[in-house]
Amino acid sequence: MLIGFNIPINANFKKKADMSKVEIKNYDIIYELTDYLQGLVNGMIEIEKEEVVVGKLEVLGIFYSQTKEMVIGGKVIQNKIKNKLKFRILRMDPATNEENIISNGEILSLHKNKDQVKEVLEGDECGIKCHMGKKIEMGDILEFYEMQDIKEEKAEKKEKKGEKEKKDV
Repeated sequence: MLIGFNIPINANFKKKADMSKVEIKNYDIIYELTDYLQGLVNGMIEIEKEEVVVGKLEVLGIFYSQTKEMVIGGKVIQNKIKNKLKFRILRMDPATNEENIISNGEILSLHKNKDQVKEVLEGDECGIKCHMGKKIEMGDILEFYEMQDIKEEKAEKKEKKGEKEKKDV
């Protein structure tokens, strides 16, 4: 590919480029050129998602329970939680003394002192209306997470993949 700005292109040169299957992009307006280049660069970047734990809550009470929806009360024991976050239900296994992931869920609404809020900080108690896969029990820990973008250039990703394949051989 050949990219130019405000350059006359000779017919003979264009013919040779066409025969060689070289694309020519010539712009008369600078912002059109920069927009095009930005698009090329963005195409070289692949956005991956990474799960980041943002807070934990200990379940202190269950106020309403249906098949897939519950209203619970709890205390934020790590960082903070925000409305609409997804969570994992962690339950202690008495036999192994380890936390096991029971199911996943999502906050539908978050309340503090009967007011709907956007977030609740560590040490505060709150009420949560949530949608979940399996029932939450008193004493469960809800681990809240969000997905954050990780940008990685496609060329770097291919190099890493190639290095891994070489190691596997």
